[in-house]
Amino acid sequence: MKTNNIFSACIISIIIAIGISGCEQDNPIDKEQYKKQISIVGAQHNSNGYSTFDLRCKDDGYSEAFVSVAVSGSLRPDKDIIVRLSDDVPGAIDEYNRIYVSSSDIKNRPMPSSAYEIPDYNVIIKAGDTYGNLPVNIRTTDLECDSVYALPFRIVSVSQYDYRRVDTVLIMAINLVNDYSDSYRLDAYQSTVQNDGKLTDSVSMMGQKLTLKAISEKVVRFFGEGVIEEKDNIASHCITLTVNDDNTVNIAAWDVSKLTIKSGSGSYDPQKRIFYLKWNYIKGGVEYQVGGTMINQKALLTN
Repeated sequence: MKTNNIFSACIISIIIAIGISGCEQDNPIDKEQYKKQISIVGAQHNSNGYSTFDLRCKDDGYSEAFVSVAVSGSLRPDKDIIVRLSDDVPGAIDEYNRIYVSSSDIKNRPMPSSAYEIPDYNVIIKAGDTYGNLPVNIRTTDLECDSVYALPFRIVSVSQYDYRRVDTVLIMAINLVNDYSDSYRLDAYQSTVQNDGKLTDSVSMMGQKLTLKAISEKVVRFFGEGVIEEKDNIASHCITLTVNDDNTVNIAAWDVSKLTIKSGSGSYDPQKRIFYLKWNYIKGGVEYQVGGTMINQKALLTN
């Protein structure tokens, strides 16, 4: 009996020892499972290194955009990582235009150095984080609304680990926006204005899709008469809407030498995101009037 008790005690001791030994083994998830590497977000090959950033128009001062860098791996870094970027990437924009932009499209052009500031080219990924941001301050009043501006970025150095060596360049393209720029539905009628002011020959313009393009903080532009939204039609067909502080709207021709807006007025409902508009214009010696609403497409989905 004593022998059996001793044997049982030995077996139990062995089981306990094995259990303790098993508990002391390293857990695989406590160790880094992948190669830790720094990269610019958006610079990967599947996006051709080209990313478009919406930038809010500001009539005074700078708007801010961000370039993000990230560290890969299964574990978060245990100390800060300093990543230095540069916007000196000769030929990157021209090469992108050559490969990906057709001859009929607007080419990307380098953003003039006078239009932006980068306070510090160092990005810090804080310990415990996976991302860090580089602020880019851009003066939107220095940019032409019909140009596509771009800034290229690449990594110069990192304080630890390594950085991605292929598909490393990010081309940051700017899309100007404001509170009113978006896709809209035009529900309106176009009528001929007779000499006595009467309206005749009304034509429905219900359900037309329009794009309101940001020009400045309070001004948007659209193509009238349902023409194709292309560069050759800008001067002769584009109309601007200026939203005043009281939400009244001024209507004018983009190029007064090519299009005559005889009169125009309206209002904007910021809650419903609807423009209520009426304008008279001259074409071929005939006066026409357009009256109706422009309803934001996103508002249509939520209302």
